[in-house]
Formats: sequence, structure tokens, C-alpha cells
Amino acid sequence: MTDLHDKPAPASSLPQGGPTADAPKDPGAPAHRRSASWFTAWVTRTPDAPALTDGRRTWTYRQLADRTDRLTAHLIGRGAGPDRVVALVLPRSMS
Repeated sequence: MTDLHDKPAPASSLPQGGPTADAPKDPGAPAHRRSASWFTAWVTRTPDAPALTDGRRTWTYRQLADRTDRLTAHLIGRGAGPDRVVALVLPRSMS
């Protein structure tokens, strides 16, 4: 996977305001909840911005959120939930 931050991007192509502009501010929340809030705010703010690329394909934040939602539903169906440890072994691909 290629890190989008390895290559400079023109300032006009970068989302303005950052993800935390709309994210709930709760410093006492667990890190996973703050991360989820950040991601949700970023998807809402810039759904069509590039989120992930492997050099051949690029997913937008909307597409990444859709994949994340499907994985979440699958894990919940398998018994995952709050305060449960879940280990994932995934290939390094966007598939």
C-alpha cells in the first residue's frame, strides 16, 4: 500500500479544517471511541476524498467506511462486541 503522505499534494486538493473540526471533543473517552469519532467526522466531511491506495486502486473515505461497516457487521455476527478482544489476520491488500 502506498502512503498518500509520501508524495506532496497540492494544497487545493487537501481537505480544509482537518478531521477534528467536526469530531466530538471528549478527552476522557477511550482511544478507540475517539478514533471512531474522528473517522466518522472525516467520512462525513470529505466522503469523496482519497482515503487509501495500493498504487493501482484508490478508495474514497465513503468506500472505506462501507467496507468497515461490512466488517463490523460480520464481526458482531461472530460474537464480537464491547470489551471483547478480537484478533484479525488480513492480507496486505485492499480486497
